[in-house]
Amino acid sequence: MSNYDLKCAGFATTAIHAGHSRDPEYGALATPIFQTSTYCFDTVEEGGDVFAGKTTKYTYARTANPTVKTFEKKIAMLEAELTRLQPVPAWAPSVRPCLDF
Repeated sequence: MSNYDLKCAGFATTAIHAGHSRDPEYGALATPIFQTSTYCFDTVEEGGDVFAGKTTKYTYARTANPTVKTFEKKIAMLEAELTRLQPVPAWAPSVRPCLDF
């Protein structure tokens, strides 16, 4: 989660700060780009647990990585912000099935 209180923030502030926490090791405010394809594990057992889904660590960059996870959080928060800013009219749910054809 972001280190910023975004409850009262506007759309622009949310777009900049949503989804990213300050880097605990280096203090970086910008989202780092992780240029790696694979991740290592301390033991074979740890690797087995990760691939079995028992723990949540990264295994391969094409399936998930820290940069993409931050992007996904940011998009989700922006979608929530847009939903809050643009309320759906009462008649919209009844029209939606007609538009799906």
